[in-house]
Amino acid sequence: MWQLVILAIRAVAPLSYLYMAAIALHFHSNYDSSMVYLLAKPTRIASFATLTSWMFAETLFYPFYLFAVKRIQSRHPPYHATTSLESRVALVMNCWDCLTLSAGGVRSAVDADTDEPHDGEMDARNPRSYIRTVISGWFLGADFEALRRQNMREWVAWAFTDQDVNLIDAELAAQVDELLSLLENLMNWTFPPGHDASIKCIRLTLDPVATAHRPLIYYAACKLVNRVSHVFLKRLGFERRTLDPMDIGGAGTLQYLYRAPSKPVPSGALPIVFIHGIGVGFAAYIPLIAHLPRDVPVYLWPLDHVAMQLEDYVPTIPDTLSFITGMLNRDRHSEATFVGHSLGSVAISWLLNSPLHRKIVGSVVLLDPVTFLLCDPTTAFNFLYRAPTSALELLMKYFVSREIHIANALSRHFHWSKNILFYEALPEASPGLANFVVLSEIDGIVPSPRARHYLEQKNYENSNVASRVDVVYHEGRNHGEMLFRPYLLLPTIEQICRACGSEGAIPGVSVSPATTMPLLSSLQQPARLPSGSGTRAFRTPPPTPPKRRTSSYRRPASAVASRSVSRMPSWELSQVPSLVDGGKPRVMIVPSAASATRRTSNA
Repeated sequence: MWQLVILAIRAVAPLSYLYMAAIALHFHSNYDSSMVYLLAKPTRIASFATLTSWMFAETLFYPFYLFAVKRIQSRHPPYHATTSLESRVALVMNCWDCLTLSAGGVRSAVDADTDEPHDGEMDARNPRSYIRTVISGWFLGADFEALRRQNMREWVAWAFTDQDVNLIDAELAAQVDELLSLLENLMNWTFPPGHDASIKCIRLTLDPVATAHRPLIYYAACKLVNRVSHVFLKRLGFERRTLDPMDIGGAGTLQYLYRAPSKPVPSGALPIVFIHGIGVGFAAYIPLIAHLPRDVPVYLWPLDHVAMQLEDYVPTIPDTLSFITGMLNRDRHSEATFVGHSLGSVAISWLLNSPLHRKIVGSVVLLDPVTFLLCDPTTAFNFLYRAPTSALELLMKYFVSREIHIANALSRHFHWSKNILFYEALPEASPGLANFVVLSEIDGIVPSPRARHYLEQKNYENSNVASRVDVVYHEGRNHGEMLFRPYLLLPTIEQICRACGSEGAIPGVSVSPATTMPLLSSLQQPARLPSGSGTRAFRTPPPTPPKRRTSSYRRPASAVASRSVSRMPSWELSQVPSLVDGGKPRVMIVPSAASATRRTSNA
């Protein structure tokens, strides 16, 4: 069905040319009779004029699209986070440590009963095996043992210098060989000489930009949705602001949305800067934005170039850092809590990786972030290279990843070495604040199980000092599902409130685990309860304790038990006396009894 929908959308352009040709031929031979027919009724001429104007606009838009596709194919100058051999070696070792820790997040090949590996599966207890699978993934799933040394040089040159191996000078070529030798030593493997031309590797900023045409009316519809969302945001108290580029070091004009607090700001609370991901701007985030705290300032940072707005300007990293700093300085804020969803987490990564700008990040809430494990090919492959095998993947490929401006942003401006976020770069939250990373188990883009394992292992390594982040893991949930499921949205709002130091998301109502809150009638996914029970439970699955990465990485049983308790409460629906309406019972969402007992025993 969706293939037919996509076919219909793509057929608009050729049909517009056929229509214009048919009209021209028809009017050339039957002008008088055609005009008499159209003028007989006002509705006919109006319908004819509207349809013809639309078709004419589509015929003009298609050449513009072809020209734009040709223009974005050109490669940009190299842009990499490393500039010397020492920094490149450090990046390799950071990625190696990251992948080694995340190896336990792969589904184990050992059956709990038989202790025997399943056929065709990797033993998750062997990090080297996982990293070889990672390397194979960068070559679109080619057999690891079939890779030749020149194939690897091609990939290493892109991954660690952002250049084509055939165009680098002798000094860089020598560095590429040293980095490849380092990888061989780490993997205990030597790549045979030669080059297999049939094996292609992922080189995000060098590969051709893959796009799919969509008609002008598609963009008109997206623009309409975006405008409607801004009407809703205005009703929520947001105003549009323009940052004068003369006051900062950036280029271009920055427009953002701002909402002043309507309640007294709590002591130590920080303003919120929210950055959306790929889609249609803020339209998909209205439920989340509507519940953001009213006792702290809120900034909404737009990314029009990934919002299907026919915006080809992609802000550079220096411009983005200057804009965000200037936006906060305008209201004299030295720090803020940054909340980013999906691609929105990339700008937060830029701030944290910049020694001059990371000081303005007081705390973070990263929702389905794409910034962790970018040395793993999963995110790049799923979004740009995967052949769709389901309706959801088909929709994501055509409506999202193949849109011309989104494809341009990801294939020419997504520099993995600049975007990757390591655990050590996360901010140390001030007292009373917290950092959160919220992951979805069956995320179709992000390798969430491995990202979760990496963060939890790092938390364990730093448990004697201070864990930098609370990891929230939604089992059985997909990318962005937390934005639409009320029973997932409420805990997300709570995490944002805790991260910024707010007292509550809705005026007069505190969003703490011990406070009740009305639940929307569209709640789904009820848990099964005994027959005859008058309550339906809707629980957020608690995260499980981190797994051991090697046999030498053992922890005391008491430590495992203490960290196996979820920091997220379970929630259930129950009838409780209302604070209004004369105490009339209302359906509310409250912490479950098991959750309350668990939290009490923890304390």
